[in-house]
Amino acid sequence: MAFVVGMGTLPSGSLMRLVEGEDLFITSPEHTFAMRASKIDEVGLVLLGSELCAAYRRAIPDAAGSEGSRFVSRPLSIATKRSLARHLGQCADSASIRRAKRAAARVVEYSNSPMETVLSLALSLPIRLGGYGLPAPKLNYPITTRSSMLGAPVTRFADLCWPDQRLVVEYNGERFHAGQERVAKDSFRSNDLSELGWTVLAATREHFVSLERLDRLAEQIARMLGMRLRWERVKPFSVRRELLGKLMSSELPLA
Repeated sequence: MAFVVGMGTLPSGSLMRLVEGEDLFITSPEHTFAMRASKIDEVGLVLLGSELCAAYRRAIPDAAGSEGSRFVSRPLSIATKRSLARHLGQCADSASIRRAKRAAARVVEYSNSPMETVLSLALSLPIRLGGYGLPAPKLNYPITTRSSMLGAPVTRFADLCWPDQRLVVEYNGERFHAGQERVAKDSFRSNDLSELGWTVLAATREHFVSLERLDRLAEQIARMLGMRLRWERVKPFSVRRELLGKLMSSELPLA
């Protein structure tokens, strides 16, 4: 928690009541995003915005200091790209607010896990920041499939999706997406999507251990999107590795 002293009029929606019926307020997710724009770099700001717009949150360590699971699912995000843009539009113009607006445009929404966020941003952030500059995917995109047993429609949610090109990337993780039951469900979902003519690629944590594997995945995605990665413009290994390090940090960039 941080304390900030300031003067002036705050835009509508900047504060929210911490406890119902008490005059104790905290900054809203949208205003927190706006305030951090003067403190952290562009990559950190995009990551912060994406986690505000995600269906998970950072876990609070217990009294003994043990993290346990570092991330906890939540039914709804606490912000959206639209709410971030709307709030920033009410803020007084400044260099930091202009930077916040640029970052908000690169935020990804509806991520279900930290590594979905990392993968999406690594692929879609601009080349100048160490990304591949690909179009941002839609996360956990609903696709209606057929049930093989009853013939009734079933909605599957694709981890990363480019609907117009009927392309899906499924993240098969080891921590947040753990358990044999989850692995089986992911396999059933991939099979259903393939049957309907969707191209389904798989990504794992190994893609973040080896940049060569991530390069290959980005190249495959680009080709299926009808694009060509211009490797002469892609940043060197060290810059891309630094970006992944920032995105995979265990701490949110709040300071």
